[in-house]
Amino acid sequence: MIDDGSHNNNDMLTAFEQLWGAVKPGGFYFIEDMCIGRQALDGALQPQIGPVMADVLADWVEQKIIVSDSR
Repeated sequence: MIDDGSHNNNDMLTAFEQLWGAVKPGGFYFIEDMCIGRQALDGALQPQIGPVMADVLADWVEQKIIVSDSR
């Protein structure tokens, strides 16, 4: 799965929530331009409304690792 859509955190999170289930075991999910999630298009820092997608994925991966390690 390649998400090359919006550079808006909320849009990326919505797409991930809706599309992740379509990724088959062993498959990959790529999200392009996640670094934009902390910056406005002119490069200035912007106030965030909702979570930053990069942080959401880091937390999600950490939870998956903890769950896997505890089994």
